Amino acid sequence: MTCSTGVPCNGHMCGVAVPSDLFTVFINRSGRTQRSEVIMKFSYVIAIVPPGAVDALERKLRSIGIGGMTLTKVKGFGEYKNFFASDLLSEHTKLEIFVEESHLEGLLNALLEAAGSDVPGAGIAAVMPVERFLHLRTGTEVLPAPSV
Repeated sequence: MTCSTGVPCNGHMCGVAVPSDLFTVFINRSGRTQRSEVIMKFSYVIAIVPPGAVDALERKLRSIGIGGMTLTKVKGFGEYKNFFASDLLSEHTKLEIFVEESHLEGLLNALLEAAGSDVPGAGIAAVMPVERFLHLRTGTEVLPAPSV
């Protein structure tokens, strides 16, 4: 949703009419009906995958509407140790993704489909709840729209 200034907005302070499905109705202590914003729930997904899986994973995530991710090259060991290296470390890519909880299962399925393997060292994923998500430029609490 966009307010009159063209900035993405969840309608909480800009006076824009917000679709009713973004609100829940409750009765306050005085017995009057009020509407309250539904708080969107987000999750923070961290996945460690082999570097070769990143391109396929990026295409899959774009196709399911994931609006962004952060990639970092990492080295480490866990279930699989690189016995051919002097320090036992293997190179992987760490993905960090914020996702609405309604899209979480689709994201995890995409990870399994694009990066999953029966080979040791295929990767891991962890899901953590996000208490609050905030754009520092606009102050809005919405995830970025998928880029084309």
